[in-house]
Amino acid sequence: MYNTIHLLPYIDCALLDSESINTNSLFKTKGFTEKDNPRTVSNKLYNSKVVYIHPDAFDYWSDVLVILQEKKELPIKLFIFTGSDLYFEDDVLEIMTCFFSKSKFFIQNYIGNHPNCIMIPIGSTTLYNKPIVKKCNFAMPDITLNCGYRHDFRKFIERNEHFKPYILPKLPNDVYFDVLASLRFASTPRGNGHDTCRFWECIMLGVIPIVEKDIFYERLCETYPSLPFIMLDKWDNLNDMIEMLDEKLYKNIMDASDLTVLSEDFWISKVKEIVNS
Repeated sequence: MYNTIHLLPYIDCALLDSESINTNSLFKTKGFTEKDNPRTVSNKLYNSKVVYIHPDAFDYWSDVLVILQEKKELPIKLFIFTGSDLYFEDDVLEIMTCFFSKSKFFIQNYIGNHPNCIMIPIGSTTLYNKPIVKKCNFAMPDITLNCGYRHDFRKFIERNEHFKPYILPKLPNDVYFDVLASLRFASTPRGNGHDTCRFWECIMLGVIPIVEKDIFYERLCETYPSLPFIMLDKWDNLNDMIEMLDEKLYKNIMDASDLTVLSEDFWISKVKEIVNS
């Protein structure tokens, strides 16, 4: 399954801040922060076609990039924004998409519709090589209560007796992935960011994620219409749907799906196409 790290060999320069560079150690050999020598950074950017920007450092580096672009056009063909729960709307990106109108942007947690901006999935670092055998139609895996959305979801399922048989306990990672792989459908509430690892872990394991409607999933559906997931207007509708979650529905959805966007090769080929254009 795709993960941003797969694109690292194709990234010429990584722009972070002094905190995010410590939590993204793989970028250190190509990484710069606000503390680095401006001339060194400038020279590197004028020789870069693919530039990674950590979203937490976007405000600082977008200002720097615009200043440099005004002085002399930068050769950057692709920007990649991943690694944070922050989301991007078109108004936030306006100055960048204006000054870099010839560039493309791969963006995690993107909820706009600019033609040069492409949603890129959070993906997963998990490798699962065991045979997948479906044994159960639906379950509600345990969730980390790391944000208000998930607290609300936990309260929602706990006050509904109908859900009790479907709630899974917290499991060790290896057991969790075995159990998840045995499901056909699973609830996947969002986390701190719009995008969530659980969503892509499900798809990777042949599980159809069930989500609550929000702008991110609407955009995801528009951008990648063949991804297999179910979007409910509100979680309350899950009650009426559980009986419909069977093998037949699963087969119909999966037969119509296209998982190309999950592959490492898909994104690498896109990077190469942009760089060579």
